[in-house]
Order: sequence, then C-alpha cells, then structure tokens
Amino acid sequence: MLPVPFAGRRWALPFLTVLEPSARWSEAQGTRHKALTGWARLAILQTKRWLPDRRVVLVADSGFSALELIAAVRRYVCLITRLRLDASLYEPAPKCRKGQMGRPALKGKRRPKLNAVLAGPETVWTSATLTEWYGGQRRNLVYVSQTAVWYHNGMPPAEIRWVLVRDPPG
Repeated sequence: MLPVPFAGRRWALPFLTVLEPSARWSEAQGTRHKALTGWARLAILQTKRWLPDRRVVLVADSGFSALELIAAVRRYVCLITRLRLDASLYEPAPKCRKGQMGRPALKGKRRPKLNAVLAGPETVWTSATLTEWYGGQRRNLVYVSQTAVWYHNGMPPAEIRWVLVRDPPG
C-alpha cells in the first residue's frame, strides 16, 4: 500500500503485468495453451526472485483459487483469494501411529462446507470495525475464521486459513 498525497486514501499500485494469450490464439499459432494459473505461477515466482528478503502477499480474485497454484507458491508467498463456499475442507491429517503400514493420510475428518458455517446458528461471529471503508467511512463487519486442509482428489492438499465476512447493514 502506498499513500498518494492527492488521493486521500491508500492505493495498491501494480508493478508487473503478464499478458495471457487466449486458447484460440495459441491454437492459431500452433503452440500449447498455458492456463491463467500457469502464468500466475511464473509471475509469482519471478517476483519472489526479485524480492528474496521481502514478505510477499498477493491478493487475487477467485480465478486464482486453485490447488495447483497454491501448491506451487505456498512456500514463497502468502496468497489471499476468494474460496468457493462449497470447497471440500478437512481437519489436518492425523499423525501416523508407530508401526502403521501403508501410505500416510493426506487429510483428516471432513469439516462442514463454508455455506453451512455461514448459515449455521452455532457459528460464533467476531465484530470488527474497518476505519478505511469505501469513501473513507467506518464500517462494522462480523467475521469467523479457522484453519483447514483444502483437498480435492488427485491434487496436493493445501493448509489454509479461511475467513467468512458478513456486512450486517447490508
């Protein structure tokens, strides 16, 4: 975030842009198409090479909410993205018992989906006041947050922190 004197609020300024060719263009050129998350992985890892001693926090839309991308960058950056409310979330995998045979578990017990947490009457919400809401207003929000393992068959599990936010006034 960067204070801009004439703006009256903080701005986040882009410093790197990556052009993603369309699948149609790639086909016309006779090249293999690379998905958006593939280009993002390259840009994220390049940014970390440029800034090896800095903590890099990326905020992205739901198009970047992919287990392959998280698996590729989780050791290098903090990725904040929108998660689907019906994502499969689990407890962490239990520790292997001494003498246990077979492959270790990737995940533990299933957790409720986020849409169930959102609607659940037992959910304990925490209040927070944001002082720099749109137009410089103060805004009261409520949120709930926990950690979980996000898993889908065939993909590496990702340890995540999820946050659900509600705006009581609307």
